[in-house]
Amino acid sequence: MLFPRLILDAKASGLGSGPAESPAGTGSIRGSALAETGNPDPRLRTAIASAEIPFYMATADGSISFANPAFRSLLSPGMQANDGQPVNTLAPISDIFRRVIGGEGDLKLSQSFVVLGELRHYLGHHRRIVDKDGNAAVVGYYVDVSEQRRAEQRAAQFEERFDDLARSVSDWVWETDARMNFTYASLSIAKVLGLPPQVLKGKYLFGFGFFEDVGEEPQPLADLIQSRIPFRHRRFVIRRAEGGEPCYVQLSGVPMFDDRTGSFAGYRGTGTDVTRIVLAERERAASREAIEKANSALTEKSEHLSRALAEARAAIDAKAQFLSRMSHELRTPLNAIIGFSEAARTRLFGALDERYVDYFEKIMGAGRHLLSLIEDVLDASRIGSGKLEIDSRATRLGDVLARALSLIEPRAKSKHIVISAPRHSDDWLIQADPARIHQILISVLDNAVKFTDPGGRITLECSRGPSAMIDIAVTDSGVGIPAAQIELVFDHFHQVQGESHHTGGGGLGLGLAISRRLAHMMQGDIIVESEIGQGSRVTIRIPSANISPELPLTVRT
Repeated sequence: MLFPRLILDAKASGLGSGPAESPAGTGSIRGSALAETGNPDPRLRTAIASAEIPFYMATADGSISFANPAFRSLLSPGMQANDGQPVNTLAPISDIFRRVIGGEGDLKLSQSFVVLGELRHYLGHHRRIVDKDGNAAVVGYYVDVSEQRRAEQRAAQFEERFDDLARSVSDWVWETDARMNFTYASLSIAKVLGLPPQVLKGKYLFGFGFFEDVGEEPQPLADLIQSRIPFRHRRFVIRRAEGGEPCYVQLSGVPMFDDRTGSFAGYRGTGTDVTRIVLAERERAASREAIEKANSALTEKSEHLSRALAEARAAIDAKAQFLSRMSHELRTPLNAIIGFSEAARTRLFGALDERYVDYFEKIMGAGRHLLSLIEDVLDASRIGSGKLEIDSRATRLGDVLARALSLIEPRAKSKHIVISAPRHSDDWLIQADPARIHQILISVLDNAVKFTDPGGRITLECSRGPSAMIDIAVTDSGVGIPAAQIELVFDHFHQVQGESHHTGGGGLGLGLAISRRLAHMMQGDIIVESEIGQGSRVTIRIPSANISPELPLTVRT
């Protein structure tokens, strides 16, 4: 391994004579050992060629003047390191050559090569040299450090394995010197103490707390050093900064002794964070007294709540009975009003003045609106009392959409609103109560028409949703909903506030609230997305009863 020094200083080989100064950061070539840079003495060339250490020499013009077989074995297949070979064709040393010849001086770089199918690691030494005539060259050799690298990797793996075990076996793993200063602290300790493990090294253990059974006096250090005996499950109290609650750790440790001198070397041990246990014990003790005091009060409150619950149930039943009677009493004349108005509007019994026809049409519209309000109140009452029943079954999506659109389109046309209905397939089935999904669609479409200005547009889209669901999305170009009120639209009797929402369309604010509850009862949901001035998108998500895999993912116009 002395041959690089022979190249850098021929005096050691006895081939040169007389000193020769060389520029700073370069080696010197003396005498006849290298009479011409790039043409070493034949005896030296032979010695280096047979060496196992990879070696090369390149002239200042960037061509290889010598490379031994060991160096050639590092090169990838197809690379040649023959005399005169341009250095820039040899990727491993091309950049190194430019740096060294450019004046960086000695370079020591780690490089890895595949030699005989095995990855090996080398430390390369590269240096610029100048002969007595001032001719420059770059020489380099490589030392195989594969075993050293593997040893380092094994050590790193062992340390990583130890850290993993330290984290999994116990909350704490620690070690101190004879003065009880940390020499090792696991990551869990660092988290509790609020310092990185590297910073904890050298820190005094009792600078962070004290053993609970001893107190804050300085005896713990003297006791441990003098006794030098193992200890187990001693509760260590860690002081918290800024007056915070202390942390409690149950420590166990064993003394360590120097193998050569037998002198005490410190402690090594583990620990478990028992802060929660300690605090829980204190809370339980404090709670017992509070529970005993509250027991009698709770008994009294329980009796009071039982009476209040009975009264509330009676009130709910009374309200339900009242609403049922009222709905019957109101719906009977309303149906008559609607029926007579419809007969008059259609001139069932003969000709009628157009003004009267218009009056009857308005009477019929007002009656139907009032009837829908009554139905909404009844539905809200039935849902609240748990008396509303759902009859979910496989229902054709096309039939549901067609029925809803047939009722909504006349009103949309009256406002010159275009409704783009989706193309649908008879194979699309939803698992829903036909009457209730119709009610939901009418409510959503009615809102879209109500809050869309004349000349606007409403679009329906049907697509596959997540988890075997079908999404029916209604998008309008209306006034939109403020972000703060989007979730409030599902509250009973909530109506969107804002100048743009004073439509005069009436309503009690129950439509979307009832619709979402109905969707939930059918294992579905309703999702609202909106932006003021940009319109709204209401998605009705309903379980699918059957979706053919051949159908398109999204169905729209």
